[in-house]
Amino acid sequence: MAEKTEKNIIGIVGGMGPVAGIDLASRVTSQTMAASDQDHLPMMLYSFPNEIGDRTEYILRQQVNAGTKPGSDTSSSDNPNPGKNSSPGSTISPGAEAGPGSNSTSGSPPSQGRSAVNEANPADAIARILLNMERAGVTVAGMACNSAHSPVIFDRISEVLRENRSRLGLLHMIREVAWFLTYEFTGIRKVGVAGTTGTRAAGLYLHLEQFGIEVQNTTEAEQEMLQSAIYHPEYGIKAASDGISPKAVEILSETCRSLKNRGAEAIVFGCTEFPLTYRENTIEGLPVIDSTLVLARALVRATAPDKLRPWSS
Repeated sequence: MAEKTEKNIIGIVGGMGPVAGIDLASRVTSQTMAASDQDHLPMMLYSFPNEIGDRTEYILRQQVNAGTKPGSDTSSSDNPNPGKNSSPGSTISPGAEAGPGSNSTSGSPPSQGRSAVNEANPADAIARILLNMERAGVTVAGMACNSAHSPVIFDRISEVLRENRSRLGLLHMIREVAWFLTYEFTGIRKVGVAGTTGTRAAGLYLHLEQFGIEVQNTTEAEQEMLQSAIYHPEYGIKAASDGISPKAVEILSETCRSLKNRGAEAIVFGCTEFPLTYRENTIEGLPVIDSTLVLARALVRATAPDKLRPWSS
């Protein structure tokens, strides 16, 4: 009788937003070396956007409750980053220390008439989804949202997984970006970060400084415009069914130009919405570090390293 072999299965928490989750799944496929359908890696995309509240809104609300100015550039006193000794592609064990992994009426998540979903910590819904995927056979997972890696969300996810004795390997997007920069862009010492107000407020990408990479964040005025590029009800990326918004590209390019003028040598897309509307490898003459692409490659590496497509910038 043939011996049963355990197969790694990739899981993606989508819905943050929905198109970004689909994009991550597509990138996993594009970064896999395969000559036939059967050569591709088994993967599950779980996209229930109606169950997961807005991550930026929750982060900013927690800052208000803690007496911190909403949207200010701060990092958590509980360091969200695992440190230099973590290896690329390694997973966060349930319950372990969470790893790396301005308000505007038009550009911020809606707060009026807030539903129970948006009141709750998004972590609870994300953790339920992860547990459901694990029951279906998923062994390694990633979340298609930078802001979901904020300590106030990610720590709670880890806690729920630990309480349920989960063995699921959860990759951390921000940590993977740090390692990607370290190995693939060794000469870069200062990056500009373009992300949501929640990611900026949580100070997620300050983790890069542990690797000797200086982080140049947006100013409050720049961040307000950048947030509108994501959330504006007319031209925001989330409002476009395909994620394509010329106005958002204009705002993103202008922001990256300002970051370049302040010394940035590369731009980290710290929001999974930006690669939907801007697909080029460079912006304003600087290389783009696409967090969605980085996480996709990490998922392939963690599942079947021999099938990871060689990196080409």
